[in-house]
Amino acid sequence: MRDWAGVASRAADYPPIVASCFHPEYGSVTPAPFLGDATLAMQEALSSYLSALSTLSADGVLTHREDPFVGLAVRAGAASEAGGLAVDTLGSLLRRAEQRNARAPQLGEIIVDSDGSVQALIAAMRKAVRDAATSVAEERRSIADIYRALEDAATDPFSRRALLDVGVMRDRDYATAAAARTNYGLVLARIAEGHALLKANASRLSQEETARSVRAAEDALRRAADLLPRALSPMPAGTSCAPPLPPGNAIPPADSLSNPPTVTSTFTDWA
Repeated sequence: MRDWAGVASRAADYPPIVASCFHPEYGSVTPAPFLGDATLAMQEALSSYLSALSTLSADGVLTHREDPFVGLAVRAGAASEAGGLAVDTLGSLLRRAEQRNARAPQLGEIIVDSDGSVQALIAAMRKAVRDAATSVAEERRSIADIYRALEDAATDPFSRRALLDVGVMRDRDYATAAAARTNYGLVLARIAEGHALLKANASRLSQEETARSVRAAEDALRRAADLLPRALSPMPAGTSCAPPLPPGNAIPPADSLSNPPTVTSTFTDWA
């Protein structure tokens, strides 16, 4: 139980990776984050809740003197009413658990009480990830069209090759992030299944049969989490990055890469 909750907490907290560029003509560029702020708030709440389960399963003590999710609920609710409500409810449950000085023997009761909110929160997160994927797919197509037009307008082989290279690098970034979103959705599904399993066996958490089932769920979750890229930006620091999409989708001049920007990428390992 403790190991499953620990793995689930780390997997839920898969970090967004942002690559920042500076282009002399367009200025500082920060691509859209892997997930929006509301989804990040839901992500933080889910990871913190699962970490609390891990603490309790080791007979540890929670230290939430105040409701830990008040600010997170507001941020989550800005984009998802259901997600915001679920975050608020989980925060209240953790606060009450701390007030009661809950320990391992009360873990089953806490899981039963929280499962509805956990399932609602994960459903809201999966919807947010799907919506982000749809939006970014449209942006990816627009960017590809821009670079094709730039290549056609280039007047010399060097410029054409440079545009092709940066277009490919930018599309590779989009492809990596798209795969990460798909795999993250699978991770969330495995967490939801695992928590439902805990609820179904809440009165038998210490029995060996339950332990075997939880270990199997942990193994499935680890396999899903192993598919997540460790970094969403494959471009190393110092690599030229593509200029941003200009206002109004206007095609930038073909010589805009005469002073190529550089990219500074943040790489973080979730494990």
